[in-house]
Amino acid sequence: MAEVLLVCPPMTREEFFKRGAKFAGAVLPPLGIAYIAAMLEKYGHKVKIYDGIAEGGMIDDAVKLLNGCDIVGLSVNSSFAYRAKETAKAIKEKDKDVLVAGGSAHANTVPLDILKDHQFDLSIIGEAEITFCELAESIDKGKSIKDIKDEKIIKGMAYMDKDDRLFYTESRPLIQNLDDIPMPARHLLPMHLYKMTEARSSRQPCHSMMTARGCPFPCTFCYQDLYKKTYRTHSPKRSVDEMELLKKEYGAREIAIWDEHFTLVKGRVIEICKEIKERGLDIPWSCVSRLDGINEEMLKEMRSAGCEFIAYGVESGSERMLKVIKKLETKDAMRKGFQMTKSAGIKIRGYFMLGLYDETLEDMQQTIDFAKELDPDVVGFTLWVPFPGTTDYKRAVEDGTYSGVPYWEKHNVPEFNFLDNPIYVPKGVTKEQLMKMHRKAYRSFYLRPKYIFKQFAEIRNYDDVKRLYSGFRAIINNEN
Repeated sequence: MAEVLLVCPPMTREEFFKRGAKFAGAVLPPLGIAYIAAMLEKYGHKVKIYDGIAEGGMIDDAVKLLNGCDIVGLSVNSSFAYRAKETAKAIKEKDKDVLVAGGSAHANTVPLDILKDHQFDLSIIGEAEITFCELAESIDKGKSIKDIKDEKIIKGMAYMDKDDRLFYTESRPLIQNLDDIPMPARHLLPMHLYKMTEARSSRQPCHSMMTARGCPFPCTFCYQDLYKKTYRTHSPKRSVDEMELLKKEYGAREIAIWDEHFTLVKGRVIEICKEIKERGLDIPWSCVSRLDGINEEMLKEMRSAGCEFIAYGVESGSERMLKVIKKLETKDAMRKGFQMTKSAGIKIRGYFMLGLYDETLEDMQQTIDFAKELDPDVVGFTLWVPFPGTTDYKRAVEDGTYSGVPYWEKHNVPEFNFLDNPIYVPKGVTKEQLMKMHRKAYRSFYLRPKYIFKQFAEIRNYDDVKRLYSGFRAIINNEN
């Protein structure tokens, strides 16, 4: 059977977080790669995973794991595309005959970027589980990289042909029944190295999982076109089976559900909650939702089943900007959703963006003010990054507010994404003004006397103390 090595591009913790690595954010397992590995193992192939981010390793560490592998799959996100290409180059220098395939959002949206230098043989377009299995089967049958390209049989691939032209094979349909995919191959991952920030979870280990894929909403800053704006789910039983596995096999004290929109199908959410309670699972968990995806009955069920936190992507406090980004939610609806969640006894993480396409300083100030009005328990202000393939990336390039110069070719996004050097600055705003607004957002939210008093009043144990300490250190670090 084929031997496959799946790799997250290696980088040190300092490179990954750039500023304040000691107090930096979460290191999460690469579930996408783990799903691919699980499917490959299901069909009898030998698989290794090297998570270079969690390991904090060097490129040579990944190369040493080749040992006659037939296929190397590299995760290629825009944030770390430069390091992924360096890794592919080193692998090809070690073994020119190994098939190197790139996957993930960046490889989907700009495949030419990773294929043009001929370090990658293929770019995987769409979901990768079945495509990797078919590649492994072809290698088993003795087919070469040239054979695979010439046959054009395997769906869901892009590659450079013999005349250096970009060629796509037929699109691969999305997997309709997600329960057909085995649970992620966490046994191949260094699970002891993954952690959430203390602000996200005061209980470690807090392990992550997914119960669904995709989101049907048209937000213009988002990558979700990768899933063709569809929404597919695991069954409630399978979802709770995975929660139980994380608790019993991996010692999870808390579980983070990373679906784009966990609460979209309310009946399914209620079934999951009932299954959790029937099994007596007794583990706290959190999820991500839109504010128009909730109601009082569902929130009550979620709380009774252990849901402690919901993360809401508010994005903006400007009604104008909510329309620009096609959020399809109003501020009044968001206010109502926050109140319902608080009344149900569930804490809230509120996420906002600054420096959006077409945003003004006035819009940003409205966002900061709205965050304080909504008063979530934890807040995050992200500087918008123009990821290729998104509607806002195209709009910014077309109107000249973004040059279109591929920032990912020479730098990793963490070098830019915070205070030092924003990648995108909206028209009519200076870089210095944007950086100042970002600092102001955190300072004005977290250093309010009302907020500080509330946090100290809610201390119940040592885990809460660690969470507060970590959060305030992060704020101080951001200020320096």
